[in-house]
Amino acid sequence: MVLAVVKYFYKKNMYLNIQEKTIKEDFSMTISKNLEGDKLTVAVEGRLDTVTAPDLESELKSALEGVKELVMDFTKLEYISSAGLRVLLAAFKKMDAKGGKMKLTNINEMVREVLDVTGLMSVLTVE
Repeated sequence: MVLAVVKYFYKKNMYLNIQEKTIKEDFSMTISKNLEGDKLTVAVEGRLDTVTAPDLESELKSALEGVKELVMDFTKLEYISSAGLRVLLAAFKKMDAKGGKMKLTNINEMVREVLDVTGLMSVLTVE
């Protein structure tokens, strides 16, 4: 039942009252795209999780036509889940299949640790 509430409010601040403690959660994600020639930079801000991953997947599907280099800027990415990793792998496979390149930049320690634990540090290009 909580998942439905989170899904409904994912682009707004949500307040949960649990055992008389108020916890503020922000389930939002912002995607910014910048196309320069055949290089697309996608900046992701917030949380890349089960709720927000379909949004990024949709944005990437529509934006990768004619792109030879994809840069994912994670300067402001706070969290990534397995759903977010799936979107990254799908984008990597699509770029690789057409002879393009993909790299992740400005990842924080939490994202780096997730990539390490899953073995994706050896698959994806990380700067």
